[in-house]
Amino acid sequence: MGVVVVKCPVTGRPFSTGIQVEREDFEALQQDSMTTSRCPHCGLEHIWWTREARCIDALPPDNRLKLKSSSEPQLAFGESALSLHAPAATRVIEG
Repeated sequence: MGVVVVKCPVTGRPFSTGIQVEREDFEALQQDSMTTSRCPHCGLEHIWWTREARCIDALPPDNRLKLKSSSEPQLAFGESALSLHAPAATRVIEG
């Protein structure tokens, strides 16, 4: 089982989308599917194409995000408190 990883266009750092998939199933995906994922590095929601993603076993330790302990949620520029109650950080855009 692997995890789908994309690169943050703001920081250039890779991040896990949280999508777990078998490598064979990932390789069989259509390359023109568009999806969004919230980035832990910059806090923004990025749109990415399947062709831009990679399936890896795990992120190397030096690429793992160290979480800050905070009781207050951090809002990204242009994000409202209502978006904190969104059903999921990752969703597929159909169309």
